[in-house]
Amino acid sequence: MSARAWSFGVISLCVACGGAEDRKFGNTDAGSGGSAGSGAAGAGGNGATGGASGSGGATGGASGSGGASGGTGGAVGCNTTTHVCAPSNPAGWTGPVAFYLGASAPPSCPGAYPTPEADGKANVVAGAPSCACSCDPATGVTCNSGTAAIYDVGEGVAGCTVIPTPYPKVWEGSLNSCVKALANATGQVALVRPNPTTVGSCAAKANHTIPPPTFDQARLCAGAATGDGACDGNDVCLPQAFDPYRVCVHRPGEFECPAGYTDKTVVHEDFTDSRACSSCSCGATNATCGGSVDFVTASSCVSGTVQAVVSGCGNPGANLSINWYGRYTPQPSGTCTASASSPSGDITPSGTRTVCCLP
Repeated sequence: MSARAWSFGVISLCVACGGAEDRKFGNTDAGSGGSAGSGAAGAGGNGATGGASGSGGATGGASGSGGASGGTGGAVGCNTTTHVCAPSNPAGWTGPVAFYLGASAPPSCPGAYPTPEADGKANVVAGAPSCACSCDPATGVTCNSGTAAIYDVGEGVAGCTVIPTPYPKVWEGSLNSCVKALANATGQVALVRPNPTTVGSCAAKANHTIPPPTFDQARLCAGAATGDGACDGNDVCLPQAFDPYRVCVHRPGEFECPAGYTDKTVVHEDFTDSRACSSCSCGATNATCGGSVDFVTASSCVSGTVQAVVSGCGNPGANLSINWYGRYTPQPSGTCTASASSPSGDITPSGTRTVCCLP
């Protein structure tokens, strides 16, 4: 082969080789890296996956870097169906607790607050005592001596309030003696009785009424755990207590409520009731021999029909006859005036505690 023919063959071969390389890679510069993947953060979740790495150039170009990671999702809020957002425990206060207040006995602690912590009493009302005294009828009144007398006071003495000494005596006799009348009498007559031998005394009786105190029953239940949900500011997510219980905090003593827990109740572990009435007594006995003079026609005063009875001052129902016989039978009795009684004392609570609840 001549030198010209060999040179042409080499040039043709090189042209053929160069065309094939141009179809596969393009030019021979280093390949550019793949573009960075983009991924916007998901709402409440993870962002999209980053873009794929770029392919290398024909002569080993640098690989492209991956896309940026997606953003972090937002926090889950407090589930107000089962929980409530409330201020975190104020300094000096214990909680959260479930608190019951009512007239009836407390129900069992609610599920989220399972542990009974304390029972007590609230809204205690003492009620005012009513203090009064009276006296029983006197005992020990006796009439063992003396005489009784009947006077004809005439028709002109209204009510027989005064025995007119100038008026005639129509009968006189000692106790239980049968004595004949001294004179006739027309209209009103008056019986004057002897004084009692002993006046006796009266027993005092207390008529006090001290109403029992009224109060509401209270119970504190503990054991709740803080919920996982997020609340605004520094509030925390607490389990609901559910009616008739409420979510509260408490502390010993009596204080104003902290911010957020505005409904205040003062609860006492117990109370002492020292209410009383002063003692009763009875004054001097107002004693009388009492009794009456029965008039009959029989000189023995044992048999016969009673013709008239004189038991005080007034018209005996028949004009007294000088032929009648009378006998005085005493009926001793007496009354007393009761002393006054005054109330004293009060309700004294113990174990005082302030409970403040969410409104």
